[in-house]
Amino acid sequence: MALFLYLIAPPYGAPANAEVEIESGSGLYQIAGELRDDRIIRSKTLFIAYIVLIGRKNDLKAGRYLIDRYWMPRVVAVLSKGVSALNDIVVTVPEGFNVWEIDKKLAERELIREGDFARKYYKKEGYLFPDTYRVSQPSSRAQVEGKSTFVPSSGRGKVNLRPELRSRESQKLMEELAGKMGENFDEKIDAINQDELVIASMLEKEAKTENDMHLIAGIIEKRLELKMPLQIDATVAYGACLRRAVIARFMRDCDVTQINLVQEIQIDSAYNTYTRVGLPAGPISNPGLKAIQAALNPQPSDYLYYLSARDDGRIIYAKTAAEHLANRRKYLGF
Repeated sequence: MALFLYLIAPPYGAPANAEVEIESGSGLYQIAGELRDDRIIRSKTLFIAYIVLIGRKNDLKAGRYLIDRYWMPRVVAVLSKGVSALNDIVVTVPEGFNVWEIDKKLAERELIREGDFARKYYKKEGYLFPDTYRVSQPSSRAQVEGKSTFVPSSGRGKVNLRPELRSRESQKLMEELAGKMGENFDEKIDAINQDELVIASMLEKEAKTENDMHLIAGIIEKRLELKMPLQIDATVAYGACLRRAVIARFMRDCDVTQINLVQEIQIDSAYNTYTRVGLPAGPISNPGLKAIQAALNPQPSDYLYYLSARDDGRIIYAKTAAEHLANRRKYLGF
């Protein structure tokens, strides 16, 4: 036991703080070698054995880290959880965000140019799992637009960056973020088919509570069985955004809440669930676990209609068309 504690203890002469960079694609043996060479761990072999023993072999994450304590369990926690990633950018993507909403969030932080993320990843809609992510800080810390500068670590003034360097940094950031979101989806979602994912993406835009998600999932399932149009406004708005974005080559953001639904409902498209029976052509958002669970476990009921009350957003359900019409007059004013 004493020998084991000695081996996992900090090595003699370890620096007070060590900056460590784990390159993307680095294997366990390479990482262990770098840590030993930097005097962060005492034994490469024991580090590898410890990692395998606790089941963290595939959990070590690329990034830049500041190691301030060299007790081996602490080092492993830092590298596997990213808890002390040095200067990493933290990006939180809420459940139900679509590619334009993710794009806008990144653009507002001046990490990308508006439209870049949506243009590149709109075909991944639904598979970009919402969560909080750490992505590598661009080496330049450059703003994407305008006169961009950064302060080098030496503190010796500011350096202007060429536009191509700013573009390259934003591309790297987007690729890293989208890659992590896709990997997270694969890790968290065991089995879901395309139709179930589409339904989950609609539930994110239609409901706020888990109970409502399950009930609406049941209504969607029943309408599909009866071959009734789903008549979901959120799909129409998404289709309009997609059409406009493709025409404009994603040069501008699209806010689905600003779409003129009265006008768009009249335009047939693969996302218009008023003019076509069945599901829309693809997911309309990136759903979280609650919506996915609701799509996989729809709750049967006698309801066939629902609406969102204008005043407080409550979901009002109805069993018949007449009851639904009365609810529209009462809660929506028409």
